[in-house]
Amino acid sequence: MKKFLLTALLVVSTGFYLVHAENAKDKDKEKAKPAKVDDKQGYKDGDKGTMSGEITKIEKNRVTVKDGEKQLTFMPVWKGGAPKDGGGFDKDILEKIGKLKVGAKVKVSWHCEEHLRIDSIDKSE
Repeated sequence: MKKFLLTALLVVSTGFYLVHAENAKDKDKEKAKPAKVDDKQGYKDGDKGTMSGEITKIEKNRVTVKDGEKQLTFMPVWKGGAPKDGGGFDKDILEKIGKLKVGAKVKVSWHCEEHLRIDSIDKSE
């Protein structure tokens, strides 16, 4: 009887261990997935507007501006076709972004087309 109980206890505890190990693997997979970026940030294609605020982040081809509680990330307009055909981000806007620094006050005119796209960005005081 003792052998039977010990065997049953061993089988049950092994089962719990295997279930726990599988759950831990699933959680690790969830952590490994990159966060989904909401490029439209709640807007829909065709929306447009202006925003005045402070630059909080400048990344390759992106600028993030904060006005009070609202923070939006913008990209330049794409011009032309595929990169191999000479297409790319608006060079004038990229040049303007390149001259800006985090903390600068700016006014951005934008529209939504797959992402929030910069029509113009100018330093303001």
